[in-house]
Order: sequence, then C-alpha cells, then structure tokens
Amino acid sequence: MDAVKKAGSDGHRLKLSEKDRTVVLEVLSGYLHDKSRTVRMFSMQALANLAFDEVKLRPQVIALLQDLIKTGSPAMKNHGRKLLASLKQL
Repeated sequence: MDAVKKAGSDGHRLKLSEKDRTVVLEVLSGYLHDKSRTVRMFSMQALANLAFDEVKLRPQVIALLQDLIKTGSPAMKNHGRKLLASLKQL
C-alpha cells in the first residue's frame, strides 16, 4: 500500500484552482464509464491522486472507488481496494 501512496505523492503535481479541480473531477468521473478498462483504471488512479492532495475531495472519491469495487473488473477491484486503504489511512 505504501507503493500506491508513494506513486501518488511525488511532488510533481499541477497546482489547480478550486474551479479547475471541480472540472477535472467531473471529467475523470466521466471517464470511469469509458469502454476501455485502461482508461477507467487510469481515471481511478488520477481521482485517488487528487484525493491524496485534497482532503475535501476524499469523501467523494472514496464513494466513487467503493462503487467501482462493486462493479469493476477484477483488476479494477483489486487496485481500488488498495487505493481505498491508502486513502483511509490518511
């Protein structure tokens, strides 16, 4: 789980305004419904990365991840569980 957290905390992030974060959150949430499993997986990781940095986003991202764990592919479920565990430790 530390690997997940380390991958998401490299310090090379874009500085986003609150408005930009809202737009990014909406776009990434939309990608969670893409046909491509890869797109959905990267969107899930990007949402978690946002939540690692933004305390206010954590409840919303945690709820999204919990839904994905119920409906996603086995790989998505596994990765989602790891991301959730890391987010809940913060």
